[in-house]
Amino acid sequence: MGGKNIATNPPFIIGIDCGTESLRTGIFNLNGEIVATSAYSYKTYFPKPGWAEQRPEDWWDGLRYTVQECLKKAKIEIKEIKGICIDGTSSTVLPVDIKGI
Repeated sequence: MGGKNIATNPPFIIGIDCGTESLRTGIFNLNGEIVATSAYSYKTYFPKPGWAEQRPEDWWDGLRYTVQECLKKAKIEIKEIKGICIDGTSSTVLPVDIKGI
C-alpha cells in the first residue's frame, strides 16, 4: 500500500456478518482493501436438546457497537458509506409487534 492511508479514498462499503457466536463488521474501500474491522461476541442458549436460542437484543447491541467502532477506527463519517452487505448464518424468524418489540 506504499504508506498511503486507504481510509482517505471514499466511497466505502460496509459488510456485516451476524454469525453463530458473534457479529462482525468491516469497512472496505472500492478496491476491496480492509479499512477497519470490529467484532462483538454474544452467547447462544440451549434450553432443550436440539434447541438453540439467541437474544435479538444482543444482535442489535453488536450491530451498534461494531459499526460505531469501525467508523471510529477508519476515521470516517457514516455519509461516506455508499453500500452495505448483510449476511446471517441462517434464515431466522424474529416476530415483533407493532412497536417492534
